[in-house]
Amino acid sequence: MENVTIELVISLFALIAAFYSIYRNNRNNKLQIKVSKLEELFEVIKSLGGSYYLMAGTTYQTKAYQNPQDKTINSLKEYWMERDELLPREERDKIVKYVSRLDVLTECYTRGKLNKKIRSYHEMLVAISNYTFNGGDIIYESKFGADFVETEKYRSDTKEILDEIIKEIKV
Repeated sequence: MENVTIELVISLFALIAAFYSIYRNNRNNKLQIKVSKLEELFEVIKSLGGSYYLMAGTTYQTKAYQNPQDKTINSLKEYWMERDELLPREERDKIVKYVSRLDVLTECYTRGKLNKKIRSYHEMLVAISNYTFNGGDIIYESKFGADFVETEKYRSDTKEILDEIIKEIKV
C-alpha cells in the first residue's frame, strides 16, 4: 500500500511539473510572438518614414492642381502623371500595404499610451496618403491644414514612437 502511495505522489508531482512546463512554454511562445510583431511594427514605421518624404514631395503638384491661378497643372490627369513620376504605382502599393499592416499590428500588439500615439500616427499617414494619391483630400486639409506635418515634428514624433517600441521589446 505504501508503494502505491509513493508512486501516486511521484506521478502527481510529474504531472504538475509537466503542466507547469507547458504553461511556461506557452507563455514564452506568446512573448516571443509579441516581440516579433513589435519588431515588425518598428520596421513598418521605419519604412513608412521614407515614404512620408516621397509623399511630401508631391505637395507642390497637389497645390498647383488645386490652385486655379497656377497653370502648371490644369487637370487631374496631369496631376496623376506628375504624381506617378514622383511616386510610382509600386511605391503607392507598398505604402498602402504598410499603412494597413501598421493598423493591424497596432491594434493587436500595443496598448495604452503607445497604442494611442501609433493610432494618431496612422491617422496622419492615411490622410496624407489619400491627399497624395488623390490630388487633395478634404479630411486631411481640415485636420492637418494645407501643409504636411513639419519635417522636424514628424521626425521627433516618429523617434518617440520607435523609442517606446524598443522599450516594449526590452520589457
